[in-house]
Amino acid sequence: MTLTEAFAELPDPRSGPAQRHDLTEMILMALCAVLCGADSWVDVAEWAEDNEAWLRRYLVLAHGTPSHDTFGRVFRLLDGKVFEARFRTWIGGLAGAVAGVVAIDGKTACGSKDGHNTALHTISALVTDSGLCLGQEHTRGKGNEIPAIKALLDALAGGLREFVADGGSWVNKELREHWPKLAGVGMIERQRDIKGAVSTERAFYIGSQGVTSAESFAKAARSHWGIENRLHWVLDVTFREDDRRVRKDHAPHNFDALRKFALALLRQDKQYPKRSLRSRRKTAERLPDYRAALLGLSPRR
Repeated sequence: MTLTEAFAELPDPRSGPAQRHDLTEMILMALCAVLCGADSWVDVAEWAEDNEAWLRRYLVLAHGTPSHDTFGRVFRLLDGKVFEARFRTWIGGLAGAVAGVVAIDGKTACGSKDGHNTALHTISALVTDSGLCLGQEHTRGKGNEIPAIKALLDALAGGLREFVADGGSWVNKELREHWPKLAGVGMIERQRDIKGAVSTERAFYIGSQGVTSAESFAKAARSHWGIENRLHWVLDVTFREDDRRVRKDHAPHNFDALRKFALALLRQDKQYPKRSLRSRRKTAERLPDYRAALLGLSPRR
């Protein structure tokens, strides 16, 4: 699935004259800009304006490029859950059948705090081997992390949470359709003793047929921490996520999805495999043909 196909028929929250700029074109412009280093709606608008001639090779741009206010307003209104659903559909085409460990963890975007609202907390599911993010759920504040994880599991799997919680049957038809290689559910209990204060934590994991022993189960569980350096660290260092000041309505959710789109494109690159993700991002800014190849854009006829 191409990016254009992923965004096709996305419900437009605008009406009348407010639809002056095509929604799919706006999303592609924003994604191009984020891929090339844009970190705010001002950056996005300025990048689009500076690269209008190049963009016209692939987009109509009947009314030129939007202002930063227009970008900000549209992404504030665009339903974050709907946009996220398009991300999951598109990334599903890239990831195919997932092999290896899928780690789920949360990260707070420090710069997203808005008045009385706490900072945005994002729960992400990452394939630790490939570094592809399968999807994310958002909540305001770390304290709401568990409901967000349940929602993410439901969106990715369907029914798994209920199966684990209720001790469901292994021959359940619907469960087996969603998880044909599900072979077990494991739990690791960890204890910490800090100056005599003992705390206990239990973590639950699901295992495929490849997990055949306690040793392999423990190894898979440890690989969960790959999400820290393969996703959270990359978002901070390569995309400077903690410096973001995108805060209003659906905008933080949607800007987060744009970053994940861009990160997935950079991870799939075969042209410069030895370059860091940060270097590839800079290369996309410098080399228009490389940028177009990453995005899968074809010139207009």
